Amino acid sequence: MRTTLLLSILLYTVFPTHSVCQSCSAWESRKSIEGNSTTFRLESYPWKITIDQDANVRIQNLQKNSSCRTQMESVVRVYLGSGNLIYFRSAEVSNDMLITLDGLSCREARKTRQFGVKSEAAVSRVLRTMGICGRK
Repeated sequence: MRTTLLLSILLYTVFPTHSVCQSCSAWESRKSIEGNSTTFRLESYPWKITIDQDANVRIQNLQKNSSCRTQMESVVRVYLGSGNLIYFRSAEVSNDMLITLDGLSCREARKTRQFGVKSEAAVSRVLRTMGICGRK
């Protein structure tokens, strides 16, 4: 136990730029349910994502007064960052994936990442290697 603590302190001292907070380029947004729609927001970011029961997704950038629409099934989490990329975690019964869209055009910005059947901890580790973190 003491060895682990000392090793942790030593690593933080030697590599302070690799702290958990500094390696994140996107954060998990807050989810709220209002009637038949779900809204994802994260304070201090201009994005507002609204998804209705028919899988219609509306992405709004409130600073730039822009909006686009697309369709996406089974969205369980949305990750937002300072750029235009928005990450959607969609989890169907046998398919867990990360879809990356450009928030201004609603076009796919990166290839969809399939997670397959893995534990939540394993998926979280993969997301962290991509710079995507849980809640602030």
